[in-house]
Amino acid sequence: MTTPDRQQAPGGLDPQVTELTQRLRRFQRRLWLRRVVRDALRIAAVALVIALGIVIVGRVVRVDWLPAALVAVALGTLLAIVVDAARVRPTAMETALALDGGQGLADRLSTAMAFGSLTTDDPDTDDLLARQRQDALASVQRVQPGAIGLVAPRRVTLLVLAAAALIVGAAVVPDPWSAITAEQEHRREVATAQAERLEEAARRLDADPARIPEREAITEELRRLAAELRARPEGLEDQLARMGALEDRLRSRIDRGAEQRASAIAALSRELSRAAGRENASGTPQEAAQDLERLG
Repeated sequence: MTTPDRQQAPGGLDPQVTELTQRLRRFQRRLWLRRVVRDALRIAAVALVIALGIVIVGRVVRVDWLPAALVAVALGTLLAIVVDAARVRPTAMETALALDGGQGLADRLSTAMAFGSLTTDDPDTDDLLARQRQDALASVQRVQPGAIGLVAPRRVTLLVLAAAALIVGAAVVPDPWSAITAEQEHRREVATAQAERLEEAARRLDADPARIPEREAITEELRRLAAELRARPEGLEDQLARMGALEDRLRSRIDRGAEQRASAIAALSRELSRAAGRENASGTPQEAAQDLERLG
């Protein structure tokens, strides 16, 4: 007996195989979901381990880009899950193989799918193929809808739970760098406020009509201190010490000028009183004015 010639049917798949393919679709979706869940757990496990490492590093050393790194890991995880979901979408043949293996169907479904478009010139062979396809249809009808369940890998699930718990624990532990960051932010605010006060003092000093000795030098020093406070807020203590010294210097210059002006006015008042034939030991301008009135 010679082997019958095998050829593709003109109409494509056999109608029974087409019906079998349609009946396999609901199982195909469940198989797809199971693969997505399985791979998503694996991807999440890797991502959580990476995130845990980043969090631990952030607790040991100061990492300014820690939030950005965690966001990047999360986005990368979502992208990997989406790409993997498109990659693991099962075919009808893969679904038939999964049902054959899981339900003990002795390759009925996969055989029918494999020879779905086969036809021969031998009536006996065609009859055998038709019976096999009918048997496959009857077998798939007996399969329960939940035959392909969602199975999560035990080890991967435990790894995901452990990594998530460690990340939560690390997040609960106080960040040693947060206090340092808050202190630096406070220093920056104080330095900015002091710089604004120095700039305002320099403007007032420029607009003051009184001739204060070394006014230009003091004004320049005020502006230089303001610029250094803005550029280096961490050196606030040193800048405040320089501000105190500059304040003492300015006060001494102002006091010295005032003393000189008061001494000159007192000497002039004594001379005026003496010209009027009076004595003005205290050198007060009011007494000199009264002496001049009596002279007139």
